[in-house]
Amino acid sequence: MKWKYVLIGIILFLLISSIVILIKYPGLIPDNELKKSEQYSLSTFNSTHMTDSSLKVEKLYSDLSNPTKMTFIGNDLLIAEKNSGKIILLKNLEVENNSILDLQVESFGERGLVGLSSSIIEENSFVFVYYTISHNDDDAYSNWFSTNLKNNGGSILVRYNLIDNALVNPKILLHPIPLSNSIHQGGSMVTYNDLVFLGVGDNDEDPSPLTNSDVNNELLGMGAGIFSITYDGNPNPENPFLEDKLKNYFAYGIRNTYGMSIDPLTGNLWNSENGPSEFDEINLVFSGFNSGWSKIVGPSNEGLFNGNSTNLIFFDGANYAEPKFSWKQPIAPTGLEFFKSKNFGISYENNLLVGDIHGNVYRFQLNQERNELIFPNGNLTDNISDTFKESEQIIIGKNFGLITDIKTGPDGNLYILSLHHSDSKPGLIEHYELISGGTPEPEIMHGALFKISHK
Repeated sequence: MKWKYVLIGIILFLLISSIVILIKYPGLIPDNELKKSEQYSLSTFNSTHMTDSSLKVEKLYSDLSNPTKMTFIGNDLLIAEKNSGKIILLKNLEVENNSILDLQVESFGERGLVGLSSSIIEENSFVFVYYTISHNDDDAYSNWFSTNLKNNGGSILVRYNLIDNALVNPKILLHPIPLSNSIHQGGSMVTYNDLVFLGVGDNDEDPSPLTNSDVNNELLGMGAGIFSITYDGNPNPENPFLEDKLKNYFAYGIRNTYGMSIDPLTGNLWNSENGPSEFDEINLVFSGFNSGWSKIVGPSNEGLFNGNSTNLIFFDGANYAEPKFSWKQPIAPTGLEFFKSKNFGISYENNLLVGDIHGNVYRFQLNQERNELIFPNGNLTDNISDTFKESEQIIIGKNFGLITDIKTGPDGNLYILSLHHSDSKPGLIEHYELISGGTPEPEIMHGALFKISHK
């Protein structure tokens, strides 16, 4: 009988060895769904354009390596590279082909250098970096078949000083994920006054009280929320939770988030959240916000689980609120930015702009109280896009590749950071094949930086 088990083992080994493992960006729409709507075709920077004919697109650079996030600091721009762990400085937006920081990162899946923000206070330039620590003194790419898959230092937030074009004086501020799984690391980050807000995914760990699933668990893999701390690493005084393990949480119940921005008129925090098979969200986040994952996805009365807020786990000081907008058919939102400029005309000023992995840029207007999204025309008054076609009315940019970040520049123009889609596997951030006797390596995804300005 033993030979049967040996034969089964050999067959399984051969099957596994021939598999092409696809590491998909969360919320990626299946190919058959994509074909339903032209605006959701996966783009490779062909015919990149804005739907407003008064705006023009200029591609500044097109040979960036796996760019994930960017931050302006004065007139200069910093760009984070996911897999290399490098931060590139563009002095006055000029590429000098040198990095000012090279971190040792674990980059398999959604891990790596995935968060970047900055602030200048009293002539001190602070840069905040969020990344997954490698298990050794070099960059690592520990796939599912590696013994080091879960052998890493977790994901951490570190503050640096930018002095004389160098990042120095590192100080660890947070260790939100002690041991990083391959997906749901988040990475959205903003600074406001002397505070840092960091959005972290659930680390693919559920059930947990932080995902509204298990009240008896010791917060499992942490993450699953928005952390808020001072520049020195102390809890935001407005954080609602007193328990030691929760003191740095501003909000929780979040599956994964790649976009976050502060409304310049109110100081309110907004974020995007990536759903599973349905319902991506835009949320107005407040202190103690429970976003509902994994019991509620989308609107509670008609979302994916048709959940009820009474089924959520509420820490003292927590409250649930409905999303301000949802895509029933997921688009995988990424960068999110309040456009802080009059360059495109007053009608664009302080609008909320959102990018997705399909190269689309969405424009949202807010009501006078700045607490709701409004739709003067069309059929989105229920704040739900049920179909791809319904989203067409709020799309203002197309074919930007896989957008990873959106920022208002110091010149008042709009900047978009994005990845080319893989030619061999369109729509994937990275992929690899298991090669007998070889070590799988991440595919280098070239990226581009775009500038949008008025004609």
